[in-house]
Amino acid sequence: MKSEWISVNAAKPKPETRVLACTDGGNVITAMYEDGNVSENKTIFGWEGIDWIEKEDGLYIPESWYEYSEFIDYDDNIFPVYEKVVAWMPLPERYEQNE
Repeated sequence: MKSEWISVNAAKPKPETRVLACTDGGNVITAMYEDGNVSENKTIFGWEGIDWIEKEDGLYIPESWYEYSEFIDYDDNIFPVYEKVVAWMPLPERYEQNE
């Protein structure tokens, strides 16, 4: 099965959408892209411990790639991706067991 990677130079995913991301270090992670236009009032995630960008009309999430962990048991479970993201692809459909 061939993967359908999309270069970040060609397109970026919709903000706050979890995707698979491939870094220049060869790592594949679950991540999301923020474009710098999502305000603290519009985000669907909790953003503890980030440095917000202040604009005239409020605070915004800085433009960057972020790794999101559902399994860390504390508030700041979103981390900047420290390697350069070079490509991404939508997450596959969730597995559903046949009965």
